Amino acid sequence: MDKEQCMLTARILQGQGKTHMEIAAALGVCERTVRNHLKNKPAPKKNPKRGSRLDPYKPLIDSILEANPSYNGELIFERIKKIGYTGHISVLKDYAAKIRRRLDAKAVIRFETEPGRQAQVDWKEFGKQTVDGKVLKLYAFVMVLGYSRKPFVWFTTSMGQATLLACHILAFKYYGASRRRSCTTT
Repeated sequence: MDKEQCMLTARILQGQGKTHMEIAAALGVCERTVRNHLKNKPAPKKNPKRGSRLDPYKPLIDSILEANPSYNGELIFERIKKIGYTGHISVLKDYAAKIRRRLDAKAVIRFETEPGRQAQVDWKEFGKQTVDGKVLKLYAFVMVLGYSRKPFVWFTTSMGQATLLACHILAFKYYGASRRRSCTTT
């Protein structure tokens, strides 16, 4: 039995109410060894925090990724290698991925607007559809209000300007917009 197992057994026997002499006899060690061990509380093993070869270059990497989160890891590696980095690219890529996740988390903070202030519009292609015997591309016009996130979707077979304007008018009617006498710009 190794030392750690032996001393773990000593603690178990102590918990059962055995004396130091009885524990020493059961384990085949002297009473003083048992007493010294049981007097010290077990401490969790601490793994020493080692530095990384990448540590001196982290501020540079952070600044590069904050300016452009999609900056190529290979290019960052070549850049820091030129100024003395001797580590592996995998260490750099792991660190860059962690920084990108942190930056992405910041990027998804929702943009809030007042009611009636903003809507977002997009087109989405939905493959092909047969209309009157012709195979045409099918598109979805999507408008989402900035404040309520209420969506409007209208399917079309054209993305022309006339269709775009007609979809806007349909969306405004859907949302209950009325004609305004004047427009203001900001």
